[in-house]
Amino acid sequence: MSLLRLLFVLALALPSCSSTELANSREFTFTYGATITDLAPGALARIWLPLAQSGRYQQITIDGVDVPGEPRYTTESRYGNRLLFTEARADERGRIALKVMYSVRRDEVLPHSGSELNDEQRELFLLSNAMVPVGDSAVKHLVDTRDHEVSPRALYDLVDDQVAYDKPAGGDWGRGDALWVCDSGHGNCTDFHSLFIALCRSNNIPARFQMGFPLPADKSEGTLGGYHCWAWFETGGRWSACDISEADKHPELKEYYFGHLTPDRLAFTIGRDLTLEPPQAGPPLNYLIYPYVEVAGQVHSTFEKQFSFGPATP
Repeated sequence: MSLLRLLFVLALALPSCSSTELANSREFTFTYGATITDLAPGALARIWLPLAQSGRYQQITIDGVDVPGEPRYTTESRYGNRLLFTEARADERGRIALKVMYSVRRDEVLPHSGSELNDEQRELFLLSNAMVPVGDSAVKHLVDTRDHEVSPRALYDLVDDQVAYDKPAGGDWGRGDALWVCDSGHGNCTDFHSLFIALCRSNNIPARFQMGFPLPADKSEGTLGGYHCWAWFETGGRWSACDISEADKHPELKEYYFGHLTPDRLAFTIGRDLTLEPPQAGPPLNYLIYPYVEVAGQVHSTFEKQFSFGPATP
């Protein structure tokens, strides 16, 4: 992060921020590219890609789609995630190339700027997920041993105190298993926010999980190594956001990342335990950000990442 941008973000993070604070924004192009590999030549693959869509904090234009087969645009029914589905055969090298190109305007998330929750959302985002249990004794114990009120801010601080950002080679981090995080005390963004969501829901605070990609604040173009995720929670009847793993990596921004999200990101999907459209043969997906592929009803997980960003097109 450049010094100028860091100073700007720190200024936003000061407790004196008011409700009239103006959101920062960023415009860029984004290419979601991937090549499915290690297929038998001619093998028929069913492929689902997540699609970025416009919403309260981002405006999306799809500039181009380059995928084999006849792509279908579908919507996953539980959370409303948009998907691209296609069936295609591997080339003579056992590969299938895929690419979706976007133009994006992303706005900073400010405190108290989220939409109101409706009854359906409140019910949905208080439920357990396979790796995000509600009311489990290990999750409750973290709160019971703390001498403070149960609030989103208290739970944000609790997770930041209990979990260290660490991704050891060969470890089980990245699955978003809240109970594993309780035991291990480390993980990546998926793990931080899964534990936070489990804590929120166990204390009757609706909370949800969002997957996307991070953009370096100090670069206008480049490639991206992987995904990023963050959490939303209910406060005062509205959705608010936090990014605890970034707060853990950058303690000087801890105040900022409760209620704010920088515009240096692109959101793709929300939710866990996903059944796609059309439905996959395998079990519900833990989450979706990378291509999901099945061959003859079996999951095929080998692919090359080709995610990149660049300056906005004039």
